[in-house]
Amino acid sequence: MKPEYQWIEKLIATLPGAEIVYKDAWQAFTFLIGGKIFAILGTSTGENLLTIKGDPARNEELKELYSDIIPGYHVNKTHWISAKLASPEIPQALLENSLEAAYFLVLGKLPKKVRAQFETEKD
Repeated sequence: MKPEYQWIEKLIATLPGAEIVYKDAWQAFTFLIGGKIFAILGTSTGENLLTIKGDPARNEELKELYSDIIPGYHVNKTHWISAKLASPEIPQALLENSLEAAYFLVLGKLPKKVRAQFETEKD
């Protein structure tokens, strides 16, 4: 991962059970909890894109507020957004909050037994 995106690695390290896995076929870093992807960092479009899972209503709001937040690249356009990381208009704090929200969204959909395993890790 590029040095300018180490803030992403640091954030992911604070989320119990979260993993970063490089997927060669996609040439992208995937961010997972319980084997399920909640975000992707890739450059397939020539730009560094952070693709994040989210609530559809919030995703629409973000796309309206920021021209550099677009429908998810190569994923479900309703449930995912892609943020152009080089954009000066998108605050890093917004991306951090969106990553955390995506983590908890996916964590909440995991089976109770699997969820419990990660919830005890944060203690």
